[in-house]
Amino acid sequence: MRKLIFLLVVLIVPGVVSAADMTSTNYIIRNDAISAGGDTTSSSGSYIVRDTIGQSAIGNGSSDAYIEQSGRSAAVFDQVAGFSTYLQNRTTQVGVTALSSTTFTATSTTDFSVGDKALLVQDELSSPVFAFGEVISVVDGDITVDGWTSSGAMPIIDGSGDRAYVLDATSLDFGTLTVGAVARAIIAMEVDSDNDDGFNIYIGEGGGLTNGAYEIADVVDGAVSAGVDEYGARSSDASITDSTFDTEDTAITNTYQKVAEGSGATLSARAFLDLKVGISSAATSGTYSHAITLVYVGDF
Repeated sequence: MRKLIFLLVVLIVPGVVSAADMTSTNYIIRNDAISAGGDTTSSSGSYIVRDTIGQSAIGNGSSDAYIEQSGRSAAVFDQVAGFSTYLQNRTTQVGVTALSSTTFTATSTTDFSVGDKALLVQDELSSPVFAFGEVISVVDGDITVDGWTSSGAMPIIDGSGDRAYVLDATSLDFGTLTVGAVARAIIAMEVDSDNDDGFNIYIGEGGGLTNGAYEIADVVDGAVSAGVDEYGARSSDASITDSTFDTEDTAITNTYQKVAEGSGATLSARAFLDLKVGISSAATSGTYSHAITLVYVGDF
């Protein structure tokens, strides 16, 4: 028996702080000026608006040392960049019998609550296909999410080998490793970024996947295979620049590599990493562990 517990370290690097704007789905108001009144701040439980009323000479002036923004409110800089990771919790596994749009039917809903991230897996023990979303409703045996993030094709659920998990673990557990199968586990990621130039997420490690002196080798041929000591990951983001995580199983190294990216300001941008490990008959029994770091960086 070979047990693998995967340890995750997350570092958030928000970079330059972005301005707080008034936004809708299609529009952004950076700084507003209306014809009469004074400088005010209005707020509710969820929103804040900083208004300047009675401005006429709107424009910017500058020197080598100063900038003047006249006739409007200078933007007040509030931190709005957020980066969260969600790890597959193997103890919450339930069977899934049906899927209709964003609602799936589970054999138990005990561990699922509104606000959780839910992972859906087609044919987990043979050729798994993954998708995840945020739970917005739990009614009887039906769980509804706000939408699905997948790696292209959506899972097809027929009740045979299909599973669901809550993404709320503090470490990632591959379970018991066997020579005849590739073990897999999911790290989901979500970014909120009020940054017009977008963002990047990078992955790196401080050492290999080891059990004492024995180390599982990094994948080098683009695909982690059963019966071979190989370890790597692939991203659901299918259009990454500057790395191969979008097209093949790729080694995690001490050189940081891009695993997801986004363009423009965005809320709830999502992706996930499919981590895979295979072992040979020469692998020593025991607990294997690995620490990685995921880094969010705003594009400027």
